Amino acid sequence: MKSRLLTITLLLFAAVSCIDKDPSWNIIWGTGDPGETDPYTEPKPHTDPEPPSGTDPKDVEILQAFTQDFKTADTAPMELSVRQSSPDFRYFSGFPSLSENDTDILLLRLDPADKPSGCPCLTASGYTFYGSYSIRVKTPDLSLVKQTTDAQFEFSLTGDDTEAGVSGIGMKWSLSNPMKMTLTTLCGSPASQSGNSVAAQAPSGCSPSAKFLVCGWDWAPEYVRWWVQDPGTKERKVLLEITAGGEVPELPGRLSIRVYHTSDAPEYPFETEIDRISYEPYQDHIQAWRDKYFGEK
Repeated sequence: MKSRLLTITLLLFAAVSCIDKDPSWNIIWGTGDPGETDPYTEPKPHTDPEPPSGTDPKDVEILQAFTQDFKTADTAPMELSVRQSSPDFRYFSGFPSLSENDTDILLLRLDPADKPSGCPCLTASGYTFYGSYSIRVKTPDLSLVKQTTDAQFEFSLTGDDTEAGVSGIGMKWSLSNPMKMTLTTLCGSPASQSGNSVAAQAPSGCSPSAKFLVCGWDWAPEYVRWWVQDPGTKERKVLLEITAGGEVPELPGRLSIRVYHTSDAPEYPFETEIDRISYEPYQDHIQAWRDKYFGEK
């Protein structure tokens, strides 16, 4: 396994070193082992689900609990937002981790040719609501190569912007400063939105660029609590908690993961590794919400 990973790393390094600032992306990223099949599988196109006709956009089915790993090419219930015109080399599911033995991951790769609005993105095929959300992820540290690009990793939940209101929860960090995280919420009506955007320092030893980090948030009607898991002790360390009072979102949304840049494009296709994504709904809270707003028993 070590020799396999070493070969993969050397091939990736050699390929990346040949990319100029306007790459053609005509690179075939194989495993590097003679006789093995290329792990790349054409990603499935992303299609946003439509709310049921004749109902409030928020009276929708909530996804059941899931833990999605990426040991195979199947990414359901997360969908990939891929290009339709050509093979999209920004996504590799079932790819051997470059940083952890015996782990297969989803490799997200930045495209230096992308505009700031274009990026590798996963979006849940359905809605999620009150519950516990987590991701196990490792991002590159661009500060090590003195990159000026403002590349970001974002794990978030976004609701539809409708008359019923808006909803959003998220956490993100810059790939040049991965220990500084930004925690956000958005709620209220489209005409009178409110929310938080708070900077939080990750605890010592919890850098998502040093090793895989498990992080996420817990969401109930009374609070949103963001946390990271200490890789050594497995203890959850709370980054921030906000309580009800106008800042806790009250509507379902769709989970998404993005890696993107906002200004200067990156010079190389820096890779983010995603091991798994989990959602555990708080069924009692969800049922109470349905009873209140839709009269369901």
